[in-house]
Amino acid sequence: MFDRDSGAHPVDAVAASCAVPGAWPPVTIGGRRYMDGGIGSTINLAVADDCDAAVVLVPAGVSAPSSFGARPAAEIAAFGGAALSVFADDESLAAFGSNPLDPRCRTAAALAGRAQGRREAAAVAAFLVRSQARRSRARRVATDVLVAIASAAERDAAGRHRGLGSG
Repeated sequence: MFDRDSGAHPVDAVAASCAVPGAWPPVTIGGRRYMDGGIGSTINLAVADDCDAAVVLVPAGVSAPSSFGARPAAEIAAFGGAALSVFADDESLAAFGSNPLDPRCRTAAALAGRAQGRREAAAVAAFLVRSQARRSRARRVATDVLVAIASAAERDAAGRHRGLGSG
């Protein structure tokens, strides 16, 4: 994955993201060859393995096959945190057409995606609020546990202190 600290020029990173076997060759960056991340996974949820929650936007249908590895639904189900998946709906799939790489599909696909995004926005917002609330509750529980441990340690230390003075 490329980010601002990876040293990859954005043009090279985009070119690597477009490198699909049989269509465009791999791109060499820093002595290594890179291809589209979709070659290994269509959603690459593994990059979020340190997250408590993830919203996964899948530009395919729920039952879409995967040429490489698990289907997106299986990869999402295996995620260790909470996950909300938004798969392309029927209108979006129709807009993609039979060849989603066909430039003639761009406008229709963008409009269908925007419409679906508006329909899904409330569910995504609710998921994020619930995820934040779970994190806040987990932090409160962790804090309560730490306070209880500290209190028990203080009581234990005070008891030992009293015991030492009477012996």
